[in-house]
Amino acid sequence: MTKRIIFSLSVIALTQVVVVRTTTMGQGALVPSGPPGPIMKTLDQIEPRQPIGTLPFTITNSGVYYLTGPLNGTANQNGITVSAENVTIDLNGFTLTSGNNSLAAITVNGTRHGLKVQNGAIFGWLSGIAASTSSDGVFQNLTFSNLDGRALEAGGHSTVWQCRASGGGSDAIKVGANSNVTDCSAVQNSGNGISVGLSSFVSRCNVASNSGNGIVTDHFGIVENCQSFSNGSAGMGALNGCRFTGCTFGGNQAGGLAAGDNTQVENCAAVNNIGVGILIGNVSQIENTKSSGSSTSGFWLGADCYLRNSTAANNGDNGVATTDDAHISDCKSSGNGSSGFRVNNGSTIQNCSAQHNATDGILVTSECTVTGSTANANFNARDAAGIHATGTGNCVKDNNVVSNDRGLSAENPGNAFLRNTVSNNSLNYSLSDEQVMAPTLTKESIKAAANPWSNLTY
Repeated sequence: MTKRIIFSLSVIALTQVVVVRTTTMGQGALVPSGPPGPIMKTLDQIEPRQPIGTLPFTITNSGVYYLTGPLNGTANQNGITVSAENVTIDLNGFTLTSGNNSLAAITVNGTRHGLKVQNGAIFGWLSGIAASTSSDGVFQNLTFSNLDGRALEAGGHSTVWQCRASGGGSDAIKVGANSNVTDCSAVQNSGNGISVGLSSFVSRCNVASNSGNGIVTDHFGIVENCQSFSNGSAGMGALNGCRFTGCTFGGNQAGGLAAGDNTQVENCAAVNNIGVGILIGNVSQIENTKSSGSSTSGFWLGADCYLRNSTAANNGDNGVATTDDAHISDCKSSGNGSSGFRVNNGSTIQNCSAQHNATDGILVTSECTVTGSTANANFNARDAAGIHATGTGNCVKDNNVVSNDRGLSAENPGNAFLRNTVSNNSLNYSLSDEQVMAPTLTKESIKAAANPWSNLTY
């Protein structure tokens, strides 16, 4: 019985093997019937490209165009004329060189949008890219040199990236509103370096030795991490509502920065400019900024401005000068050719330091408050005071006034001097009659003093 069971199982297993072997047979010929067909599209199928082999050349259809090699312009004609929307011109690493009196290397005919020009150089033309009537353009990795006019002009919503313009006969880069200019340079052009329209953004750009301003922005512009040196006018200029962050203005011929109302300046530096280092309009703010070596004032602020955590040093006139209602705190002004701080009516100076200035350390007109500040070693042959009030209604309290020509000075009545420490000045007090003056204590009498508002002289 056992042998019969074993035999039956063996037959079943052999049958299954045979069935499996039968189902895996008969696969047909393995030799391919022909070569494999293409499985990818060509570049022209993905992005059709049209060659530009001679100039002048007119583009009348949208698409991508590329240079086949370096090209020379023709006398009194434009190089490439764009008469279509959404055109890309790839210079392909080559140079468009002017012929005799050639006009624009690339120009736009009519109102267009979506022009893109990239990867090459433009040399010697009357103008480089004349695209003021084109919006939403992109211009990247371009070099412009020795142009008679402007290097690049484009309309609003333009993006300019990694472009370099030098030796031009007019402005270098000029774009319309809501544009972005990044990682560009403009050097030795006979106009402004970079000029942008309303609500535009300029970042990481270097401008130098241009005959006009370095960088100019319309209202509400933002300029970040840019440098502007040795330009024939201001290093940077702006209308109202602009912001400057991380910028340096140096050696410019008409001031470092000149900006309108509602300006914000943060973490900037103005160095060795002719004129005012940083000049801003009303209701503006400056923080963490330095201004040194200017031929006139380091900072000049309009009405109702704030200056915080900033330094003015070695300027030819005042370190800080303001109109009315300024708010200055935690600042230092030293080594200036006139006053350290010179502020107008209704202003406040708090926790500041004025040292080694040629005239007054701190000069206020009327209804100002000076508190918690130090005035030290401001001296110019009896024409300098540590703190000097020229008007009335000022409150001068909790200050340290040491080693000046005059310590506290006021030529008009009606000012309050409270709880100040005054020492080692040639004349500690030079005050007219009818001041609100707390008792003056010496170091010998201070222990017996009962008035907490007393001034201390030692």
